[in-house]
Amino acid sequence: MPGPEGLRGVVASLADGIMVVDVAGRIRFANPAASALFEQSLAALVGADFGHPVRAGEVAEIELLVDGLPRVVEMRTSPGRWNGEQVVVAALRDVSARARAMAELEELARHALHDP
Repeated sequence: MPGPEGLRGVVASLADGIMVVDVAGRIRFANPAASALFEQSLAALVGADFGHPVRAGEVAEIELLVDGLPRVVEMRTSPGRWNGEQVVVAALRDVSARARAMAELEELARHALHDP
């Protein structure tokens, strides 16, 4: 089993953003993918308010505004412990392209139904 440093290396290399959020909603840890997703430095993220409700065991889509542009992110959460305290671990994946494709398909379907 990898030690704490080995585990940090694994989490740092993941393509999905990973955040540890405490019960007050503050970000306690973020990996580089989360930094890229939010387009903020790790130093700016850690200690900041997450800004979205987080409950363990849920899958939700949240919308981020990054440089004025909406970004749709799938968030999967799990309960965890961080330095002895109860936290929620959030795995974040940018699904903006999928959301745009679905919106386009829905628009095409609406037009097909109205334009015989």
